[in-house]
Amino acid sequence: MLGKTGIEVSIVAVGGGRFGWSKDAPLDPDVGVQTVWTALECGATLIDTAPRYLHGQSEAIVARALRQRPDLAAGVTVTTKVAHPVPEFDYSYDQVMRSVDWSVKHLEREHFPILYLHDAPLALLDRVMGREPGEPGALAALRNLKDQGIIGNIGVGINDPTVNVVYIETGEFDCALVPEAYSLLNQLALERILPAAERFDMGIAVAEVLEKGFLAVGVRPDVVHRDRRFSPECIAHTRKIQELCGRYGISLAAAAIQYATRHPRVHTAIVGARTPAQARQNVRAAREPIPEDFWAELQPLIRHWEAGVHR
Repeated sequence: MLGKTGIEVSIVAVGGGRFGWSKDAPLDPDVGVQTVWTALECGATLIDTAPRYLHGQSEAIVARALRQRPDLAAGVTVTTKVAHPVPEFDYSYDQVMRSVDWSVKHLEREHFPILYLHDAPLALLDRVMGREPGEPGALAALRNLKDQGIIGNIGVGINDPTVNVVYIETGEFDCALVPEAYSLLNQLALERILPAAERFDMGIAVAEVLEKGFLAVGVRPDVVHRDRRFSPECIAHTRKIQELCGRYGISLAAAAIQYATRHPRVHTAIVGARTPAQARQNVRAAREPIPEDFWAELQPLIRHWEAGVHR
C-alpha cells in the first residue's frame, strides 16, 4: 500500500517515459500500447506517466492502451503529473489548472488517484507553496482539485534529489516519486528523503533503480551505457554484485528492483520499458525468488557511488 494514500500498488510500476521509443528510431505508438498491455498482463497494477513524457504523447498512449483493453484497465491505477509540456511552465495556479485540463483530455480520465507536482525548481518553492503575496500557487491549485474530487492525493516528484527532498520535507504532500536517489549504487535517499517519508507517512515510489539500464544488463563489454558514465571503480564493484547474483542464480535486475523495494518505506519501483520484452522482464524480475542468504551476502557490498555515477 502506498503510504497513507491507501492505494494498493504492485512491486513494479511501469514508467511511461519510454513507451515505444529509442534513441535510434522514431516513436512507435503501437509498440508503446503493446508495452502497456504486456506490463499489465504480467501483473503490474500501476502506470506512471506525465504530460512531458515522449513529447506529450505518453498519456495518449496509455489512454489508447486502456481504452482498447478494458479488461486490463479495470485493475490498474494511473498516475500523472502537473507540468504542461511547455518549457516556460511557471507553476502558477492557472498553469496547474491548464496542465490538469491537458491530462483530462489526453488520458481520457476525469479523476486521478495521484497527481504529482513535476520537476518544480527550488527557485520557485515559495510560489509553489503559496508563500508569495498575490495569486496562489501550484499547491493551492492541487488542494482545490483534491477538494473537488478530481484528484485523490497530492504528490511531488522532482528528478534532482537535492531539490526533491526540500519539497518532501515540507510535509505537505501525500506521497513522493523519488528518482535518482535509491538503488544498489545510490544511497542518497537514506540521508533525508526516506526519514522524512517515515515522519509524514508518505507513500514512496522510487525510480531509476536500474540506473538507466546498467543494472538491467550488468557489466558487459558489448554494451555501451550512453545515459550514465560510470567510473572504473564503480564498474568493478558492480561486477562483484553481478558475480554474487550469478552464484545464487538470480538476475542482476531482480536484485536491483527487489533491493529497492525491500526498504519498509519504499512501496513500489517505477521502471521504464520501451518494448513488451522489457516490460515482461521488469515485472518478472520483481517476482524472481531471492533467498535471504543472498541479501545477507549482498549487504557488505552496498555503498554509495556519488563520485562514480554522474547524473
